[in-house]
Amino acid sequence: MSTTGKASVSWGTGSGMSQDEVKKGDWSKKVKLDDFDVATLTVTSSDLMHSQSVSCEILVNGVSKAKNKAKGKMAIATCSTNTVK
Repeated sequence: MSTTGKASVSWGTGSGMSQDEVKKGDWSKKVKLDDFDVATLTVTSSDLMHSQSVSCEILVNGVSKAKNKAKGKMAIATCSTNTVK
């Protein structure tokens, strides 16, 4: 994920969710997924006074499975995928 300003990042799998704060720039996190699992990633701009760009991408074994971006004062980018074959 990346952001041009302060942002809140929420990510998780079927076993639980976590959250982090990002000041600016790129952020990444590696998680282990089970055979039948779900992965979600949401990036929300924290600076409601200024327009900014946020983006998210979920890679599974190096392959992009979900990608999204948003721009604005309340920008939110959400990505989700599953490992069901």
